[in-house]
Amino acid sequence: MKIHFLTKLILRIKSLLFLLTLFIIVSEAAAQSNIESFVKEGKFSEARELLPALVKENPADARTIYFQGLLEKNGETSLEYFESLLSKYPKSEYADDALMQISEYRYSRGLYISAERTLLMIPRKYPESEHIERAINLLMQAMLVTGKADTAKMYLDVFKKKWKNLDVELPESVLAKLEEPAELSDSRRNEEYTIQIGAFGSKKNAERQRDVFKGRGFKVSLGKKKVADKRLHLVWVGSYSSYDDALAEARVLKAKFGVNYGIVDRTKNK
Repeated sequence: MKIHFLTKLILRIKSLLFLLTLFIIVSEAAAQSNIESFVKEGKFSEARELLPALVKENPADARTIYFQGLLEKNGETSLEYFESLLSKYPKSEYADDALMQISEYRYSRGLYISAERTLLMIPRKYPESEHIERAINLLMQAMLVTGKADTAKMYLDVFKKKWKNLDVELPESVLAKLEEPAELSDSRRNEEYTIQIGAFGSKKNAERQRDVFKGRGFKVSLGKKKVADKRLHLVWVGSYSSYDDALAEARVLKAKFGVNYGIVDRTKNK
């Protein structure tokens, strides 16, 4: 009789545990569904009320982390949640959402170059994302703000080949300016600024980089500089009449070829 009673008791406990587990799963799914609904309706206060229960039930879930970031009122803390999500779950269905949130936050803070990097990741890593058009449009704006109109056009041409129905355009004023002759006039001799893309102890290495960029159609020259009793061979691209002109072109070089750069006033390097 005792064995029979214990067997029944064990079965009842198992049944209760199963029902409890099922209740937790259903509750979690309901909480997630309700939070999503509230967020879509703009009812963030209601969504925040459900968040603690969701965090308690499944704190490490990608969806939970995403909603923690989305509903967090402090911008920096929110950013930490999104970055954590991307680090832990780069293939999650919420990864592109988190990346878009990071990008928009950086753009809104005026961190345009940082925003460019994360915005570029969306079409590259998440080509099926619902944020593609928004990300590319914001990317174009960030590039225009930082003076990289020709780089923006280059990327937009590539994106339009991949996404045929992409509704993103550069302003007509920008396009008209890009159509103007890009080469500097030979008569402009007071062009003392240049872009330094390399500094080598070996002249052969400097010549090698010079030849690479010459092959790409750039006007390249070599310079010299003595630093701590060591002679460096410098690789310079282009000639510009102002620091700002040189900087704008240097950013294009960085975007296209990934080279680090410095702006040099050659009158101080003679």
